[in-house]
Parts: sequence; C-alpha cells; structure tokens
Amino acid sequence: MLKNERILITGGTGSLGYALATLLCAENELVIYSRNEERQYLMGQDFKAHKASMRYAIGDVRDVESLDYAMRGCSVVIHAAAMKDLIMCEDQVTQSYLNNVIGTQNVLQVARRSQSVKRLCAVSTDKAAAPTSVYGCTKYIMERLATEAANHSDIVMSSVRFGNMINSRGSLITVWRDNPPMDIKLTHPDISRFFFTTEDGART
Repeated sequence: MLKNERILITGGTGSLGYALATLLCAENELVIYSRNEERQYLMGQDFKAHKASMRYAIGDVRDVESLDYAMRGCSVVIHAAAMKDLIMCEDQVTQSYLNNVIGTQNVLQVARRSQSVKRLCAVSTDKAAAPTSVYGCTKYIMERLATEAANHSDIVMSSVRFGNMINSRGSLITVWRDNPPMDIKLTHPDISRFFFTTEDGART
C-alpha cells in the first residue's frame, strides 16, 4: 500500500479513479487529473474531509503542458485516463488513438523528464490480449509503449490488465440495471466475462 506519496491519478474522476482516491487519500497527497469540471466538483464534495490532501487539476492527456503542471512534485503516477467504450472507439478511431495512444505517450514523456516521478502504473484491459477491437488495439500499443519506456528510464513502470469492473460507467451490469426490461443482444450464449469490483481494482 502506498503511503506518504504525492500521487497523480489521470482519469481521476472515473470509476477506478474514485476507488483509488478512496483507498489512498488518508495517507497520501493526491492530484486528481481529468477533463470533466463537473465530476471534479462533485468528487470534491464527496471528499470534503480530505480537502487538505487532495488537489484537482483540469486537463487532457493529449495536452503535454497541463500534464506537466499536474505532475510537478508527484512521486507516483497512476495512468487511468482512457477512451474505453467499445462502440465509441469503433466509431471514433482517431479520437480513441489520440486519447489512448498519444495520451499515454505524453504521460510517459512528462514522467520521464520529471525530477520527482519514481513509479508509474498504466491501466490496461484484458481486451489488449490478441486484440480484435480498436479499444483493445490502442491498449495493446499503450502497454508496449510503457514497456519500451521502462527499458530507457529509472522509473519503475508497470501495466495492469483489468477485466470488467462491476458498476463502472457504461459497463454491462449498469446497462442492465439502469434500463427497463429489454432484449439485450449478447455476442454469444457461451461467452465468458470476468468481473471484479472497483475496490478490488484499486487494491491491485
């Protein structure tokens, strides 16, 4: 468990970012980095008790300057920002590439030239294994970029692959939960899905 660190969480207002903040805020200083002003405000309300140890930085991983500002003084980076909706990634390939590939390049670049970052963890997906989707392909490239950067840096870098987070935004469970009874097309009746909670993901 991380203690007494200054931690940047990209995509910090997402489901995983929220779980990470819950787990880490008591014993660390956190920088919550995301591009959604409203979610940052709402998260700030939820974490009022930890206001002194949490800072919110609005920015986009495609913007090196805002990343550089947010990462100053951080010793740990958890890169969880991503465009992850499978259908949206298929429909908007360029944006998926810019967010998941170029965004990761930017995070790695800023971390490597910083004087403070010692550890970096990039969040990936099981869909990066033998990828068949745009999302999976971008995450596979993300992993390779992190591996390449690790070979040329003193920063301890890692990638972690997750399955499906229960109750994360846009997940299958939330679709079923939030919609009235309806016919939902599944890929195949014999398909397997691997689920875990956001809390389990944060502890990983």
